[in-house]
Amino acid sequence: MDASKTILDRAALSATFVEAIADQRVGEVSKQLLKENGLFADAKPMAEAAVAACAAISEQMAGVQAEAVTALAGAGVKAVALGDLAKNGELQFHSANIQISRSDLAAALTCLDRMGIVAPITMTPARVKFLSQTAQRLQLVRFDEVTTRIILVFDTGPRLKLPKPFRAGVVDVAQIKLPNAIWWAYAALKPVRILKERLLSRRSPHHEIDFLGTPVGLITPVLESLSLGPQDVLLDLGCGDGRVVQLAAEIFGCRAIGVEHNAELVARAKDNARASPASDLIEIRHEGAGMAALSEATVIFMFLPLTLLAELMPSIKARAKPGTKLVMHEQSRPGARFVFDDAIPVFAPDGMTVVRVQTARP
Repeated sequence: MDASKTILDRAALSATFVEAIADQRVGEVSKQLLKENGLFADAKPMAEAAVAACAAISEQMAGVQAEAVTALAGAGVKAVALGDLAKNGELQFHSANIQISRSDLAAALTCLDRMGIVAPITMTPARVKFLSQTAQRLQLVRFDEVTTRIILVFDTGPRLKLPKPFRAGVVDVAQIKLPNAIWWAYAALKPVRILKERLLSRRSPHHEIDFLGTPVGLITPVLESLSLGPQDVLLDLGCGDGRVVQLAAEIFGCRAIGVEHNAELVARAKDNARASPASDLIEIRHEGAGMAALSEATVIFMFLPLTLLAELMPSIKARAKPGTKLVMHEQSRPGARFVFDDAIPVFAPDGMTVVRVQTARP
């Protein structure tokens, strides 16, 4: 939708922001709307909230980026902050890019680990050697309240140029730990994975990070958009550390069930549940999302990679009881394979998203 046209109702405003979020133009569109005359009453507060969210995310990530670059320099790693995040002020994700030399990857990982910024898998010497020689970038994460991501972008120095079928990534090298002496053998793992997928007629999840948590400050407004209440049973598929189920129980008084396949995250979620004042309303189950029992749920909450959701949704729709709200939230467009009844833009001081809702039908 063209933000230059006067917006006269909430539906048009929501549609404008849904598109702006997907196009990574929230800051630009919001500032444009604030210059318009004739906006209806709710338009200005939402545009102001969007501008404030972008500014807060940009400021926070500029700080993390600067801190990381300083720490890397102290460790003898030449690092360059990419993008003027604070000046731009329109960042929508808690993510920042830093350029380093390929040869400095091991030292950079050691340095950033002390800041709690880690690779999504255990980085053995062989994995470091292979990825530093073949990859163009490596995504790191800090499991804080907003799940901060730092992308290490390798400089244009010499690298091992492999044919595309042999360009193994993090999801491939994670399959096995190889001795350092045969680090180059990781190149064979991508063809093996592809062959296995074809034989089984099933694709593996191709996401690098097992858990990207919803920013804590965003959870309450997201759940408010669903009109959640004590009468509900919320089921979070891929609950990670349990932050959504914990706040659902504590703030909205509903039963909340978290389903998670990662044993380490299950343990963390159970610890958080035990410490919650609403622990009697929270249950954490160690199982895969595709096998979870759905019959109790009135709300099924999903913040999962779109590739995985595409595989799960037909089964979820078939197994959910009629009237259950099927909910996903994601900034990017989910594509034509997903059909939802409503799309709701949500802004908080430290995040933004689009909540998409579909009601399960008989």
